[in-house]
Amino acid sequence: MARQARQRWPDQVALFHSGLSPAVRTEVWREMQSGRLRIVVGTRSAIFAPLPSLGLVCVDQEDDASLKEEQEPRYHARDVARMRAAQHRARLILGSSHPSLETWQDCGESRALTWQPPAPHIEVVDMRRQPYGTLLSTGLVDGIRAALDAGSRAVLFLNRKGFSTALLCRDCGQALRCPDCTVAFTYFRKAATLACRYCGLSRALPDVCPACQAARLEPVGSGTERLEEMLRRQFPGAVLTRLDRERARTPAKAEALRQEAAAGRWDILIGTQMLFQGSPLPPVGFVGVPQADDGLHVADFRAAERTYHALRDAADLALPAASGGRVVVQSHMPDHHAIAAVAGGLPALFYEQEMIFRQALGYPPSAHLISLRVSGQEAERVQQAAKRWARLLLAAIAAGVPGRHAQTTVLGPVPASHAQLRGRHRWQLLVKAGQADAGREAVKTTLEKLERTDRKGGLKFEVDVDPVEML
Repeated sequence: MARQARQRWPDQVALFHSGLSPAVRTEVWREMQSGRLRIVVGTRSAIFAPLPSLGLVCVDQEDDASLKEEQEPRYHARDVARMRAAQHRARLILGSSHPSLETWQDCGESRALTWQPPAPHIEVVDMRRQPYGTLLSTGLVDGIRAALDAGSRAVLFLNRKGFSTALLCRDCGQALRCPDCTVAFTYFRKAATLACRYCGLSRALPDVCPACQAARLEPVGSGTERLEEMLRRQFPGAVLTRLDRERARTPAKAEALRQEAAAGRWDILIGTQMLFQGSPLPPVGFVGVPQADDGLHVADFRAAERTYHALRDAADLALPAASGGRVVVQSHMPDHHAIAAVAGGLPALFYEQEMIFRQALGYPPSAHLISLRVSGQEAERVQQAAKRWARLLLAAIAAGVPGRHAQTTVLGPVPASHAQLRGRHRWQLLVKAGQADAGREAVKTTLEKLERTDRKGGLKFEVDVDPVEML
């Protein structure tokens, strides 16, 4: 994007992102501040560019979850963009081929300009009718073969790296887990290692089960490494490459892999969501999604929306139907609105059904949500602190201005989805509020009390307003 802008406005465009060295970032910041560089292209942090006269703010792919900073301060670049545009009376453009539910509700048809590029032919394979354990259906394999025979390429999207998502002992039934996070290790067969996807702990593959000493360890679940192995057997003459974080361990390696993928020096490309990042890929004749509904089983109210966005991104990699573009989506839930909307080319179906669900359960954008988390190294102390926070919140809501907290509720506390992460025990609460200020007021009042009285034992209290990630 910066390259294209510089062709039109040479010597006026700044590129700003976290990959720059501190010295370069400082120099670019000063040149923006002085007004010498008048156009800024960058990642999330570029939204704070100190341009003296701001006339346009554009957020491309405004639905991207990475626009939310998950560390303090937990800002969302889309919200900052709205505030900066309002302060400077600048024009705001939010761009996406599949906008977030919040933007869809805010804009409506009256303020949204829509253009849908020609879509590929999309079909869904009902995996309930396939033999148990099938990863590649006949329809998907035939689609790859037809694309290769026509001189085109194929892309397979599977958002799980590694060979399998877990390694299971067939004798005692235990999955090998990270001792610090208590989640199942991801198994990498080529490297003969187990790795935690949260803390990064890596261990050599054991010969026997650590729990019962049995030697029957079996990989379960599928990742990009397993998919690559299967496709190499099916298409021995094809040039295969893989794009995932296991191969892209450093920013330099990731960029090299993206450039390789964008150059199209492959017949079959397998990848995770890295497929949708960086330099755009050349359109292909076939796109396959082996496990389309994996993301629907996550304990997160945004699960359907994430699945919809990912499937739309995958479909956008294919050529239009008139040029032979075809997409095969494999699913055990073909009637789910996130999958049916993509298959039928009916975005309104997804947004309308998802809004009904969100409104019925009181989730954003029909209400405001604040995620609260207590963590520490002593499980009992964490639990007690979380319960105390809940009591303080309920008391603050009851003592508030009558009517102001009528739609404010507290859910929990409960152990977090990942109850232990990096050696710390975690409990979670959710505050739902009809009025954003009412929820924030209750949280602020109670947090101040907890900070004064419950800091002992290394307890940490975290607040995430309008959370994107719930895990």
